[in-house]
Amino acid sequence: MTLAVKVASIAGWSSWREIQMRKVHWFTAAAVGIAMLVGTGEWTFLASPADTTKALGASVQIDPLKMMENARNLPSAHYDDYALVFN
Repeated sequence: MTLAVKVASIAGWSSWREIQMRKVHWFTAAAVGIAMLVGTGEWTFLASPADTTKALGASVQIDPLKMMENARNLPSAHYDDYALVFN
């Protein structure tokens, strides 16, 4: 009889498997807790209203109307319409 089995019998646990399952449950609970803390921390950091324009430099505004006005000599697609061709 190993020491772990003796300890299990003294503590009232039924078997070595029960001890192992308790360890697995504790490890799983710890891993889930750590993952929740990390996820919450990152969510808080990314959702914070920090001024990211200073970190990224001057913000660039894209004006779609100017893009359409300045678009010249763009290639056009040609599609053949075979909707009414009956063979």
